[in-house]
Amino acid sequence: MEIHTNNPLVRNTKCKVIYYKRNCIEFYKIIRDQVHLGAKLLSDPMPASRRMMESPFRSAVLLKPKNINEGVDLPSLETIEKALRYYERMRVMKTPVDKVLMEDFQYVDEQLLQSTLKELGVL
Repeated sequence: MEIHTNNPLVRNTKCKVIYYKRNCIEFYKIIRDQVHLGAKLLSDPMPASRRMMESPFRSAVLLKPKNINEGVDLPSLETIEKALRYYERMRVMKTPVDKVLMEDFQYVDEQLLQSTLKELGVL
């Protein structure tokens, strides 16, 4: 299991973390590419609320395939494609100027990730 994120706050999580300094659209394209390589999404890439749509930070939990011949997990591909289309259509991914708001968005993403990891039995 791996955590992929563009949130610098998540880099200190006790799991394997792969950090990308990318915006949300670019980050989701990276996740889509990982799914095409056989990874399975263990977390939902869509934000928990409408307000979080403005957040430039996302984290995703992926399960890498043990065997490269397992193929593409179609539900994961459908989920990440749907999220990507939604964000491209909304075009709300602008970086907030306010430092406090940026920190709040990082914190909320990190808390959502922690909740997901607890549900998965990792923490």
